[in-house]
Amino acid sequence: MTWKCLRRCAVWRGKAGLRNEKAAGKRIRMKSGDTYNIYIFGAGYEYNRLSSYLPLYSDIFNIMGIVTTKRQGFSCIDGLKNITIEEIDVAAMDYIIIAVIAWKEIKEKLLSIGIEDKKIIRSNVFYNPCFGFKEYIKLKSSNVSIFSNFCLGGTIYRELGLKVLSPTVNMFCLGEEYIQFLREYEVLLKSEMKEYISEQYISGTLGCESFYQRGILDDRIIWYFNHNQSASDAIVKWNERVKRINYSNIAMLMTIQTDEAAYEFDKLPIKKKLGVYHKDLNLESVIYCSDWNDSRVRYQSHGNWPAYANRYMSNSDNLAGAVNWIKFLNGDNDYKRYT
Repeated sequence: MTWKCLRRCAVWRGKAGLRNEKAAGKRIRMKSGDTYNIYIFGAGYEYNRLSSYLPLYSDIFNIMGIVTTKRQGFSCIDGLKNITIEEIDVAAMDYIIIAVIAWKEIKEKLLSIGIEDKKIIRSNVFYNPCFGFKEYIKLKSSNVSIFSNFCLGGTIYRELGLKVLSPTVNMFCLGEEYIQFLREYEVLLKSEMKEYISEQYISGTLGCESFYQRGILDDRIIWYFNHNQSASDAIVKWNERVKRINYSNIAMLMTIQTDEAAYEFDKLPIKKKLGVYHKDLNLESVIYCSDWNDSRVRYQSHGNWPAYANRYMSNSDNLAGAVNWIKFLNGDNDYKRYT
């Protein structure tokens, strides 16, 4: 066993000893200052990956146990007690970290025993280069609704393990219509989304005709359902997510394709807005992606600017993303990683 592993085990076994001493007498809720009572769900690959990050939080995490679906052939893991879901002390815990690949199924089980969604954290967020626990739980509890005209909004929700509180994921909206949507979203979101049937050709597909299922708001704002085979299914999802919107915490994102759209987006009267464009127009709320001016980048990306912009702006690909999304969504001004 390496020194690093020994040190890690020693840290957690020491904390386990402290918990055992407290358990010997009256149970004491360890919540002084900025210390959090934490459970970890999972004891396999994802737990092994997470465990190398845990020493970074040893001063604020009081790990109450490793939770598994059934009793294992051991009582402790790294000095931490192994328990089942039924043994979770819901009243005493602050957060539970899901460290399994099939996290959706586990999340449903945790919700069913009374654990609030805001207290459930996916282990993947710890691997985000911009992650900080206190900043993250502030963001998670803020219930932000992210509007986006391409895939970036959905990518950020997944990257940060946040509950989707926006209807605009898994679809896209073009140019001026999206700007109009952002200007009037409070009114437009009260109107019914209807299926839009037309033989209109969608430009920008490199000569390959692409006819997506579509929906229309107020007979003027068209959304393209590029991830759905059925317009009716997409509209059902839209209606479900409209009900979840937190109108007191809106963030607007835009993958920009024209100078005019960039200027109009920059004028929108909302603090949390961020666009990305391949021209430098010196706009405060628009990030300049100079990479797209490299012909090799365009060739390797098959000329698909929205797809490349999504990679450039996120931190979940091989690139070092341009934005610290935790800071941006928390309303901090120093969110740009490239300066």
